[in-house]
Amino acid sequence: MVGRTIKPDSKYGTKMIINTLLIFVFFVFPWALMGLIPDLGWIFFIIYAICAFVVMLMCFAFIYFYVPTISYEIGDQDVIVRKGLITRTEQVVPYRTITNVDVKRGLIERWMGLGSIVLHTAGYSGTSEAEGRLAGLANYEEVRAGVLEALRQYRGDGEYRGDTEYRGGGEGAIPPTVGMSVSGGATLDDVVAELRALRELLEKQSK
Repeated sequence: MVGRTIKPDSKYGTKMIINTLLIFVFFVFPWALMGLIPDLGWIFFIIYAICAFVVMLMCFAFIYFYVPTISYEIGDQDVIVRKGLITRTEQVVPYRTITNVDVKRGLIERWMGLGSIVLHTAGYSGTSEAEGRLAGLANYEEVRAGVLEALRQYRGDGEYRGDTEYRGGGEGAIPPTVGMSVSGGATLDDVVAELRALRELLEKQSK
């Protein structure tokens, strides 16, 4: 799995089209009913409906060309998400920052047999957002297991249990790197100890 580039399943484009269609049906087209107001009339209804329909077709066309630009690379030190039709973006999620690897499946995704891999990092853990998302995967469990295996190889700590758990953490939890180097070979514990000693010294001098 490491070093492999993954593309979303072909059904992912269909899923995005369904989402777009639902948005237009429930949130855009109903505004055309304002044409029932006497001051606006049927001309407004027809013009609005035609414009909304054209915009919807443009969204469908964008999705058709956008989905093939998405790719996910599981590397030795990070996961890279590449996407973009007009503006090409490359999102790098380093393994050293990942805290959780979850699977997210909405109603439409479950119906279509798709899933998304959500990568939570130290900066986003505990919030509703995530640092990285590998969306539109049919083999989401296999990809998740591959990411967890790559994390285990990168960190070389914790006891790997099956495809999802480490000792001391819940499902999808990733243990922090033991003895994380800060600078000059020092560890975080050493830095904390030095800060405590400095605080005690300052308290003594202030008395």
